[in-house]
Amino acid sequence: MAFDIRDEDEDHHRDEFDEYEDVKQAERPKFYRRRKFWMFCIPNAIITLIVAVLLALYVIMPKIAQGLMNKATINFDAINISNPSATSMDITMEGNMRNTGPFSAEISFPETVVVSWNGIELGTTDIPGTSKAS
Repeated sequence: MAFDIRDEDEDHHRDEFDEYEDVKQAERPKFYRRRKFWMFCIPNAIITLIVAVLLALYVIMPKIAQGLMNKATINFDAINISNPSATSMDITMEGNMRNTGPFSAEISFPETVVVSWNGIELGTTDIPGTSKAS
């Protein structure tokens, strides 16, 4: 009968780890309970929120406001010319602004306005701006 040391080592090796087969592995915490998840998620959420707010303020809202202002109208009920002379006259205008939407409207005339009647230029004038509260 030959004695083989390898047989004894294999039996001893198997017996040594048999008691650990019944041990359950510790369950890993769910992904949202891990610190790595929140270290990635919070900065991404903040960046996404900042980008969304900036887009809304500087792109979307001005386009909506401009679309509403494009539908606005100004109607003149009366235009009176008084104190005419060879070089000047006084003009008084009465009118209203409609369809300005929920925003207040402000009209300005940055350039000189040409006044004409029946295709004949009567002169030029600077008109002060006006505004309408919503």
